Amino acid sequence: FRLTDLIYILVLVIVAALISEQKEFIQNLYKQLIKQQSEESRLIDSRDGYRNLVYRIPVGLYRTTPDGKILEASSALVDMLGYPDFDTLSFINIAEELYVDPQDRENEEVLLSQDGLVRDYELRLYKRNNDIIWVRDNVRAIQDDSGEIVCYEGSLEDITERKEMEAAEREQRLLAEALRDTAAALSGTLEFDEVLDRILLNMEHVVPHDAANIMLVEKGMARIARTKGYISDWEEDVRQASRFLIEDIPTLARMYDTGKPLAIADTNKSDLWVNLPHSDWMQSYAGAPIKVKGKMIGFLNLNSATKGFFTESKAQWLQAFADQAGLAIENARMYGEIHEHARQTTLINSITQTTIMAPDIEGMIQVLADLLGELLSSDGAYITLWDDKLNRA
Repeated sequence: FRLTDLIYILVLVIVAALISEQKEFIQNLYKQLIKQQSEESRLIDSRDGYRNLVYRIPVGLYRTTPDGKILEASSALVDMLGYPDFDTLSFINIAEELYVDPQDRENEEVLLSQDGLVRDYELRLYKRNNDIIWVRDNVRAIQDDSGEIVCYEGSLEDITERKEMEAAEREQRLLAEALRDTAAALSGTLEFDEVLDRILLNMEHVVPHDAANIMLVEKGMARIARTKGYISDWEEDVRQASRFLIEDIPTLARMYDTGKPLAIADTNKSDLWVNLPHSDWMQSYAGAPIKVKGKMIGFLNLNSATKGFFTESKAQWLQAFADQAGLAIENARMYGEIHEHARQTTLINSITQTTIMAPDIEGMIQVLADLLGELLSSDGAYITLWDDKLNRA
């Protein structure tokens, strides 16, 4: 054997001897290494699973700097705000581009500086396409060793659907209350002119507006019977005397044909809108037909100087009010007809009594003339007698 071979064999013998003596130690070490590797693998899987869970939950998680730069954001937050990816979102400044009301940002910063925490703060944010969503924000301030805030960590939950439901419920409640109060007000009188005045007055409680008018329909013509809120006394007088052929006014023709209310958010962009004298200020319009037993008897018309003010929902509110107004107008008309019939009957009875009881013809004729003028609601009346002998009156 060569010397190198002998040395190699000697090393193997020594290693074998050591292994034999430390066999149990080596086996235990091997088991610990295997166990540690398994534990590390489990921790890695757990970490990845937790990260995936966090990024999949419908609540958006974020980390931002105090000056509004987004450091991290979960995929749920990216989707919530309508961005294609985090990189695109990271370019915006939330203080300047996300908050609908900048005061909300200031309020949160005050709370974070004072308490280091904000809980359940509800606010509105802009999405990438400028749609507005409601969110609930929970955020805490992260400080360094010196106590200075280095970033904010928080979560955003989209509560838009709940807010819309609450708003719809609130609107329905307000509408029901307004209609209840309106019904009481309209049923408080049967005088036709006073009913029209009360309709105009109470319309404001149901659908706010800048100006309004009531039109009554007569033989295909719409006559303005009452107005409120228009620019000048001159315009009020002109509108009061105005009559329109329904088929010549697209808004009226549409409501007359469909029997449904109409909302024009922007009059400048609608083919149905016709600019009449002194109507340039009218930027939004809502109208509703007044119907009684299926018959069209008039229209309620509202105007606003604010673009986009009237919506379909507000037009539906106006229609609910118009239905009540129609009943009030019909009751007032029926009462007026009954009252007029009673008045005419009384006058006819008086004429009959005068004819029977008058002591002389001249006195009878004068009383009859007065009664006939009153019966016909004329400014004056006279009776002529025919003289057969002279062949003249």
